[in-house]
This record gives sequence, structure tokens and C-alpha cells, in this order.
Amino acid sequence: MHVLWFSSPTARAGQGQSCLLSRTAERVRTILPEVEVRTGYIELQPPDPATALKGLVDPVVLPFFLARGHHAP
Repeated sequence: MHVLWFSSPTARAGQGQSCLLSRTAERVRTILPEVEVRTGYIELQPPDPATALKGLVDPVVLPFFLARGHHAP
């Protein structure tokens, strides 16, 4: 089975990107039922990359960036 992992850089609780990430993953699961689709975050929220990718062989990792990058103050 192929594994596709959408990774978001940062999502604080209640932010819209977290919801959008989940909805996008659900849509991809519908379109590609033979692919295991996982989501995770680079920082601030679990699962982190090490946890999300543990035990997987050759997963496909897709960065999930939908806006200009910036750091919160």
C-alpha cells in the first residue's frame, strides 16, 4: 500500500489551516481509496514527522503550504 503524508508547517488550535488540511486529506482518500492518507505537522501540534512517518517505507510527503510563509509574533 502506498502512503501519502500531507505535512503542514504550523497550525495552532482553532486555525483554519488545520480544518482545510483535514478536508483535503478526506477528499484525497475519496479519490484514491487504495492510498493510505495521513496528516501531520512540522511543529506545535501532533503528530510530528518522526511519529507520523515511523515504520513507513518510502512514504510520499507533500508539504501543505497555501499562503505566503510567515512566523507568528
